[in-house]
Amino acid sequence: PENKTRRSGHVLLWPAVGGGDADATGPGSAGWITVKEHGIAQSFDVRRVMFSRGNVTEKIRFAKLVRTGDVVLDMYAGIGYYALPALVIGGAAHVHCREWNPDAALALRHNLAANGVAGRATVVEGDSRVVAAETEGRCDRVSLGLLPSSEGGWRTAVGALRTDRGGFLHVHGNVPDAEQDAWADWVCRRATELADAAGRPGWTAARVHVQRVKGFAPRVGHYVADVFVGPVHARGAACGTEADAETD
Repeated sequence: PENKTRRSGHVLLWPAVGGGDADATGPGSAGWITVKEHGIAQSFDVRRVMFSRGNVTEKIRFAKLVRTGDVVLDMYAGIGYYALPALVIGGAAHVHCREWNPDAALALRHNLAANGVAGRATVVEGDSRVVAAETEGRCDRVSLGLLPSSEGGWRTAVGALRTDRGGFLHVHGNVPDAEQDAWADWVCRRATELADAAGRPGWTAARVHVQRVKGFAPRVGHYVADVFVGPVHARGAACGTEADAETD
């Protein structure tokens, strides 16, 4: 948790790896494994990056929310935890992936190619909070899959939503179970403030759904708030369509 790039601390005990191969990574290296979920192959070096089986239901839930033709910004892409389902299952037109762990970015590029969706994704390495011209005002939804909090990326996320009709934020966080509703309401208030600060007057934020993904600690869970942020006149139709997708 003290490593800001979330590099894994795992060490291979068997088979022993020594010599010039000890630091090698990528396909064919000693720590390289492949996990398959929902028909999607996710390969990575277990010594270099994290992987959580507990997020499997959230990955498919997110994929089903993505609509064919959506442009998605994944601000914390990792090896493609949410980008791959959005492309393979959700039919996103394009996913802009941001990742600052070079080992995760290597695995992400491999996984995009291995699943046949590299042509519909862009990988940019570096700080996802830096606004990029290709995403500003052009995205239908933004995935903010960072724990314990993704608040540092909210300003960039709001700015990435489409200027004509807004879009959806999928905000992850570790939240006390008894405070999930208060947390989601706070996310909405902050998103509205950030939209106003970004020069989008008349925008509002509305909670569509709050999902508990898994437990994190006693009475604390990993939650996701699906929040519409956009013009008031677009809120009703957008939220209604998103809520319908939740029940499919």
